[in-house]
Amino acid sequence: MGDSNRFLVFAKFIARNYKPCKVADVAGGIGLVSHYLNEIGFHSTVIDPRKIKPSNQYPLSHYQFSQIPRIRSLFSENMEEDYDLIVGLHPDEATEVIIQSAIHKHIAVVPCCHFWNGIESHGSPDMKTTICRFLQRHNLHYSITTLPMSGKNIVIWT
Repeated sequence: MGDSNRFLVFAKFIARNYKPCKVADVAGGIGLVSHYLNEIGFHSTVIDPRKIKPSNQYPLSHYQFSQIPRIRSLFSENMEEDYDLIVGLHPDEATEVIIQSAIHKHIAVVPCCHFWNGIESHGSPDMKTTICRFLQRHNLHYSITTLPMSGKNIVIWT
């Protein structure tokens, strides 16, 4: 499942490293990262094709959940122009499209594992290597930071 504080930890990392801007929270699920970002002046929208409902598992009221801007769709390249920053916290299969957005936009992603090209399955260290190679191939400057949380906690950001 992961560290229960991961959403707030990631949102605080974003707030420390970026000025308030328009954020695409790709594969954002319930929307906790967007909720925290919006509370501190960002304009964050969850982009996730899944039908997500609030539950007692997360600290959001139905009202707070309903206030998070949400697009029920897969994130695609043509959406990136509407945002200044593309983020993903454990975005699974959406990792690759977030990383590809780094060619045009700032990104911050905490990869958890799994798929690149929808085919290649990676463990976390291999996924980090794949991401770094992609960014290097495109001559993109990036940083890697370890977040203060348990579980998958490496953020790759531009």
